[in-house]
Amino acid sequence: MRLARNSRVPWALGTLGTHHNGLNSGGNLNCSPGEQRGQVVQRATMKMRSEDDVDKQTQELKTITRLQEQCRALQIQAVKEKTVKNRATLALLRKNIRHGIQDGALAKKYDQQTISKACGKDMPTRLAHCRCTMEVAREKLRKHVFDRVNVHNVLLHLVRLRGKQLESKQLELASLQNQPDASKEQLRLLQVIRQLENNIEKTMIKITTSQNIHLLYVELLDYLKKELAGYPTELDKLQNLVVDYCSELSDMTVMSQDAMMITDQVKMNMRQKEATFIEERRARENRLNQQKKLIDKIHTKETNEKYRGRTDLKFSNLMSTETLNVRKRETSKEDIEYQTYLTALVEKVKTTVRCSHLWDITGQFLAQRNTEDNLELQMEDCEERRSQLEALMKKLEAEETLLKFHQTPSSVSFKSIQEKMKDMLGKEEDRLRLAHTNMTKSQKLLLTIQTGIDNLYLRLMGIPLPGAQVLAQWGTGLVPPPQQRSWEMSPSSCLQKEAVPPDSLDVHSKLAYCEGKLLHLANSVQMLSRTEEVNTKVRDALESSTLKEKQNTRISFEDLEEDIIGTVSGLGYWAAQRGEWMWETFQFADMDQSYVPSRAEIKRQAQQLIEESLKISKKKKKKK
Repeated sequence: MRLARNSRVPWALGTLGTHHNGLNSGGNLNCSPGEQRGQVVQRATMKMRSEDDVDKQTQELKTITRLQEQCRALQIQAVKEKTVKNRATLALLRKNIRHGIQDGALAKKYDQQTISKACGKDMPTRLAHCRCTMEVAREKLRKHVFDRVNVHNVLLHLVRLRGKQLESKQLELASLQNQPDASKEQLRLLQVIRQLENNIEKTMIKITTSQNIHLLYVELLDYLKKELAGYPTELDKLQNLVVDYCSELSDMTVMSQDAMMITDQVKMNMRQKEATFIEERRARENRLNQQKKLIDKIHTKETNEKYRGRTDLKFSNLMSTETLNVRKRETSKEDIEYQTYLTALVEKVKTTVRCSHLWDITGQFLAQRNTEDNLELQMEDCEERRSQLEALMKKLEAEETLLKFHQTPSSVSFKSIQEKMKDMLGKEEDRLRLAHTNMTKSQKLLLTIQTGIDNLYLRLMGIPLPGAQVLAQWGTGLVPPPQQRSWEMSPSSCLQKEAVPPDSLDVHSKLAYCEGKLLHLANSVQMLSRTEEVNTKVRDALESSTLKEKQNTRISFEDLEEDIIGTVSGLGYWAAQRGEWMWETFQFADMDQSYVPSRAEIKRQAQQLIEESLKISKKKKKKK
């Protein structure tokens, strides 16, 4: 490889020399012909030398490649010989391993046989030493044997001691048997001694029991003193809680009374205003009747007195118009004053009740009444609990006195009672919280339902019912009888009459009233004939009514128009590629005749359009 690297040098030198000579030859244009011949000879000699060098280098490279191939062949032969040797050694090792495994298995079998022989019929020891080696099993069995021998020696020593004791007892018995019999006095004294010993033992037992009882009594006294020291604070807390609850209840009762007073005042004012309004309306109706009578009289005068001059008629007409204008001005001023008074009164009511809408006032009053009822129920529950707690306190005081003066060993510990009381108190508090949350939720739901019903009731009040339905609703109390109703007469026709419903209606009666009105509306809608003009009017009315709602989203159809234009241009280009440049005209009449989409399909397509437009608008906002 070194020769190959160094062989590049003469090539590079030869090229550099030729290039340099070429430059010299190109540069020395003004040299003589003899010099030019010498340069040509030099060039020829240089070329010959370079060719000889190249031949030598090629021969050297060939020899190197031959040597490398020979080395490779030798290496391959050596590797093959090594693999053959390794295979032979692997076979020998495998044979040795097999023989070793067989020898080990035989040794294990012999060990197990010897262990089973040594253990004999003792199955637990055999099972314990079945997986151990021979040496380990031998050591364990030796330890077991040594332990058994030691136990045997200890037992022999104990037997010897017992034998010595038995011999001594036998000697004592023989000596006692050899002694003479005791007299009666000695026997009596021995009996007295035994009785005294028994009495001493009994008194000692009584002394120990009395000491234990005294210690227990002292401990109980200390514990009861600690508990009594803690009870006044807890009682003060409970008393404070009761006082707070009573103050809250009194505040709520005062608030409810104020609310009831306000509601009564508002109802009285509303009734007065209603009466004044009815009187004013009747006065207006009377005025209108008088004006109509005057107009009829004027018409009769015109028909009967045609032959008279027009000047008198003009004068009378002018006088009548002036009087009418003056009356209209007077009535308009009175109406404006009345309207201002009514608005001021309604604003006062709104501020007192804290309502933004007029139709929420009744709902607020009903909610306050419901809260008052709930608070009364809670007061009753609290009073019941208070009585229960007082009874429990009396019971605890009685138990305390019993424990103070009549101590019994099987008395119930106060810790368990305290824990029970705490558990009961926690459960009651949790129940009270749950009741409060449920009450607030139900009040909110009731308020929303009541406001919805009131809104629907107010919206449906102006819809007149036919005579049969009004008569049917007189019995239920939804519509008052004809004596109590006020009739509203329009100047165009005196025959149109409408029943004004009473103000003091329950939610159920309002619902029934709304149900009757809605059924009447549904029947009237079914009876009507649908036309395109009516549909367009209804659609415009619905769009104008739901224009300011938050749920409505305005959709721009600019992107859809661009997509439609793109599809139409694509159709035109495709026709041009076929060789027919023509725009297709869509015949909508034929399409309507062939396929009519259902309402569900139209709804689904509209929802898809809305979703696509919303996605496009969101993407545009994100890009911005």
